[in-house]
Amino acid sequence: MRQFSAHPALVLAIVALLHALPLNGNALELAPCRIDAGPAIPTAKARCGEFDVAEDPANPDGTRIQLSVALVPALNVEPMPDPLVLFAGGPGQSAIESYLMLRGAFEAIRSERDILLVDQRGTGNSNKLACAIDEEDLATIDIDLETAVEQTRECRYALPGDPRFYT
Repeated sequence: MRQFSAHPALVLAIVALLHALPLNGNALELAPCRIDAGPAIPTAKARCGEFDVAEDPANPDGTRIQLSVALVPALNVEPMPDPLVLFAGGPGQSAIESYLMLRGAFEAIRSERDILLVDQRGTGNSNKLACAIDEEDLATIDIDLETAVEQTRECRYALPGDPRFYT
C-alpha cells in the first residue's frame, strides 16, 4: 500500500484554510466566480478567493503570496460539513484546472459534499512559476548544453518567486 506524506507546512496551510472556511465570513472571503481551464473545456460555477501565506514559511514577515482556492458547491442544499479537498499532482498542475478536466469523476461525491480546490504555490493563479517557452522553437532547434543552462538560468531569475520555497 502506498502511503501519503506531506510537507508539514502544507499540512498546516490545509488546516488553516479549512478553519478559515466556516460560515463566520471574516477569515476567507469567497465570491461567486466561474472557474476556467481553457477554451476547449466548459467552465463551472464556484466561489473563489485567495489565501495569504508567507512565501518563506520561516519568515512570516517577508514576501507574501496569494494561494487561489475555489469551492465548488455540493448539489445537495444541505451538504456534509466537511468538503473534499483536491490538490493536483505536479509539477505545476493547477487543482482548479484539473478538476474541470475530471469533474465527471467527482459528481457522486459532489452530490453530498462541497469540493475545495487549492492551487498550490507556483501553480494556476497561486504565484505561478513558469518560464516563457516557444513551443515551435523547441520542436525545430537543437539546443546544446551550454545554451540550455543559460536559458534555464535566465528563466530562474525571471520567475516571480524564489524556487526554494516551492515544491
